[in-house]
Amino acid sequence: MPAATNNLRIGFVRIFLILTIQVLVIKNIKLPWNDDGYGLFLFFPAAIIFLPSQLSRPLTILIAFFVGLLVDIFYDSPGVCAGSLVIMAYVRPIAFDLIEPRLGVKLGQESAGYNFGFISLLTYSSILLLIFCFFYFSFEYFTLYYIVDILIKTVYSFFLSIILITLYIVIFRPKI
Repeated sequence: MPAATNNLRIGFVRIFLILTIQVLVIKNIKLPWNDDGYGLFLFFPAAIIFLPSQLSRPLTILIAFFVGLLVDIFYDSPGVCAGSLVIMAYVRPIAFDLIEPRLGVKLGQESAGYNFGFISLLTYSSILLLIFCFFYFSFEYFTLYYIVDILIKTVYSFFLSIILITLYIVIFRPKI
């Protein structure tokens, strides 16, 4: 079996597990100090962040769109998750290129997956998660009039979410 096909299967299993955790567990976490929704645990972007690196940009965007639609259905947020994930998937090769010179690999290269070091993987994930959080809350408000609230929610949710993604990286050591 080709490595690309195996990586794609692993990617889809990962998407299913991450979405299941987000919808069944994380969605039900209520923080006592978070009545205004300033800090959300957004773990589902990890489904796109850790997709196999061999996938083309259009396929990654298409997968991100459908994953976002699924999350939107469960969160009653029409298009917010889908739009944010599509933007994150579009920017994914740029984030990869930022860490690529240190690794000597290129996105889309045929391989069995890249096993990044912890810091490189965390940097890559942080860039994409920050972009995702900003656009998620920008689409939620749909105006820049509330830019202060957008930035506050982006920062709080980024820090809560990066904790989950860091735990995921430490436990599973994903290859992308």
